[in-house]
Amino acid sequence: MDKMIRFKESNSINGSLKLYRFTAEIMDKLLPETDVLISAAAIPGYKAPLLVTEKQVKAMETGSVIIDLAIDQGGSVETSRPTTQEDPVFIHHGIIHYCVSNIPAAVPHTSSTALSHSVIPFILQMSKVDFTEAIATFQGLRSGLNIYRGKVVNKALAETHGHEYYDILELLELNL
Repeated sequence: MDKMIRFKESNSINGSLKLYRFTAEIMDKLLPETDVLISAAAIPGYKAPLLVTEKQVKAMETGSVIIDLAIDQGGSVETSRPTTQEDPVFIHHGIIHYCVSNIPAAVPHTSSTALSHSVIPFILQMSKVDFTEAIATFQGLRSGLNIYRGKVVNKALAETHGHEYYDILELLELNL
């Protein structure tokens, strides 16, 4: 098997947690004995990769649970479809699916507080320089910028939606 990390039984209820690096072969082998599958595979700006096929879902034991955290990007399990906080689960092929979109919205205060605490130091640093210097200095700002003056400057966004991509550094005539 590919890399495996195993957490032996600690103070958990009857069992252990096993984590595996994804391969289709491992999924074929392990899904029939999996009680809970949490899929969080997402590539920022792109549709989530399809990692679990309907055939693999059918091989799971009735009553097993799939939590598809990549549902905001289309989901990484073929049988997933977006659900809501009001109606969070559905059953398909006997498997319980939880595919709630925008999970942070369920705890808006906590989500906002966590986001604020993580970005305020960054914003304070950026506020000391002009926009061009901030783009040149902060790679994170460059990678988070989607559109500048009507031009798509995020490559993943441009590819996903069929728009022309413009390099922000070239638009600002920065040679980094």
